[in-house]
Amino acid sequence: MKIVLVSVPLITTRFPPLSIALLAGQLKNDGHEVKCFDFNIETYHAVSEDLKEYWTYYKGFQWMDNSHFRDYIYPNIIEKNLISWATKILRENPRVVGISVNEAPSGKHLARLLKKLNPTIKIVIGGPRCSKIYDDKTFYPSQINDAVVHNEGELTLSELVKSLDNTGRFQPVPGASVLDEKGEIVYGGLRDRQMDLDLMAYPDFDDFNLKLYIDVDTIHHGEYHTCLPFYTSRGCPARCNFCMDYKMWDVYYRQKSPKRIADEMLYLADRYNVKEFHLVELIFNGHHKKMLELCDYLIEANQGINFFGHGRIDPRLDVESLSKLKKAGFRWFIFGLETASNKLLKNMRKGYSKDTASRVLKNMGEIGLSCSVNLITGLPGETWHDFYETIHFLYEHRQYISGIPAISECVLISGTDIALSPEKFGIAVGPDGKADSYNWKSVDGTNTLEIRLNRKEILFALFREWKWGEELKKEMEKKLGETA
Repeated sequence: MKIVLVSVPLITTRFPPLSIALLAGQLKNDGHEVKCFDFNIETYHAVSEDLKEYWTYYKGFQWMDNSHFRDYIYPNIIEKNLISWATKILRENPRVVGISVNEAPSGKHLARLLKKLNPTIKIVIGGPRCSKIYDDKTFYPSQINDAVVHNEGELTLSELVKSLDNTGRFQPVPGASVLDEKGEIVYGGLRDRQMDLDLMAYPDFDDFNLKLYIDVDTIHHGEYHTCLPFYTSRGCPARCNFCMDYKMWDVYYRQKSPKRIADEMLYLADRYNVKEFHLVELIFNGHHKKMLELCDYLIEANQGINFFGHGRIDPRLDVESLSKLKKAGFRWFIFGLETASNKLLKNMRKGYSKDTASRVLKNMGEIGLSCSVNLITGLPGETWHDFYETIHFLYEHRQYISGIPAISECVLISGTDIALSPEKFGIAVGPDGKADSYNWKSVDGTNTLEIRLNRKEILFALFREWKWGEELKKEMEKKLGETA
């Protein structure tokens, strides 16, 4: 069967989409003919320079603002590229089109146009927003979306396609919802989580031009660099109350074996001539012992593999462990620091203190590993004192941080603990007992969207004036030399 898999804006520009690469690997193993398109990166390169900022972390949240998307992003970015997207897809003459969707409605517009141009085509959507835990009715099966994949997609999509092949229509397999003959939605029930990740197919990046990908946010700003996304685990052992991601993975934290990880990295490095991998999972160091076992395999292979990704501030990240990581090719941790207020860290269930964060950052600086941090302004309970405490911490530790931290204002993401129980966190609710996800405010009025955005702007203004990481270290060394 011919299947086309596509990603749409907005996702990262740093590397090709791992989601559809994993689906492609599974479907090709099943014997299907698969073609992948990354319309996100194609559109980024197609728009004018002034519109490219919409792919930055700073402006990216505007894609989720329904009115801004409708009035500005859609007419200036999406509408101008829709016909091109649909033409490329239909030229492949697929029986099934799988669209990886996100909160921005780009995928909905594409699906609607495809159905208009070819009503017989079968469309399947999937992605984080389709997870059952959200239960978002706008991502249910419809006359446009013939089927929806919930949660992990590889095995579910494989069975969906098989059911179409066998019966001529999608059947409600575990992990998916479909429309039956009467046009009614039928849910196939939850799929048992795949605990043994070693059994999953390798990703297939054959259709992606790796030279197109560019980092628009970090220290590599404006530079093209060949890097592949990779995952060693699914889920997260942490339970931060502002985060929804760990729930989408059925709460359970699962990992590939260290040997499987090393073998897969070496295979992809050889096939695609790459040496760098971005670990896109929630947390790379969720199992400290297995992390060190992986280091042993990569050190023994000695193939010059480099990798980096999100991690959790952990007191076990001492000089010895970090030194071994560096020897294995690990280069950069991205930490979700969020705040440097011990009160807020405890309220969020981060599981560590400001002192632990300080120690880990200094350990990384001592052995020469890079580090970046993410921050959130306006967390429930944040006062101006907490805010200034975070500023002071960042200033004192800026030599250990590679560049300007990524900053976002606190959003009550559907399904998170703070969204499910807003009153418990001092958040005002409406008559329906719910709080607005974006424009929420505290009961006492000290935390509003205006204040959160104001604090975000203050941080950006300060951070742009500061020197960070190696640049700061060189400046400090120069001053020491001048005074010697």
